[in-house]
Amino acid sequence: MTDAGQARPATPDPNDPPPTPHATSDSTSDDAPGTASGAVAGGASGGVAGGAAGGVGDGGRGGERGRTVIRDRVVARIVAEAAAEVDESGGLTRTVLGVPVPGRGPVRTEVRVHGDVVTARVAMSVPYPLPVREVARRVRESVRGRVAELTGFTVRQVDIDVDELGRPAAGDRTLL
Repeated sequence: MTDAGQARPATPDPNDPPPTPHATSDSTSDDAPGTASGAVAGGASGGVAGGAAGGVGDGGRGGERGRTVIRDRVVARIVAEAAAEVDESGGLTRTVLGVPVPGRGPVRTEVRVHGDVVTARVAMSVPYPLPVREVARRVRESVRGRVAELTGFTVRQVDIDVDELGRPAAGDRTLL
């Protein structure tokens, strides 16, 4: 999946005035809209949330006008951060030209946003000997809750790929 900075237009409100001729998209990405991937640093494009509320002296047409655009890369960042909040989840081994290097990389994410519905994929590691399914369930719950809390979007599906089983710390190893 690829980073995409494409914004999706909000559903037009019949009470909204017609758009001005100088309104343009603020994105020039060549990537496919609605998909994103990334690590904790993010990677994604977006959905739209918006609306109007009535205000005093506005003729009943709504007090605040405009729209809120939440790009996929923001949702991907939220997904990655929510996965990292689960203590037992971990990032993946870092490599340079296929050679492992010290330290762990971040959790990898792929996100698709369709309107206000999100599907996400998280690639992560779980330390040995923790129960993999239990850790995956906790990450899934964390992602669902955080995305809904911070964006208002509905998370339809969170796929968890456990790509690595982490090694215990050097002091915890048992030699036979």
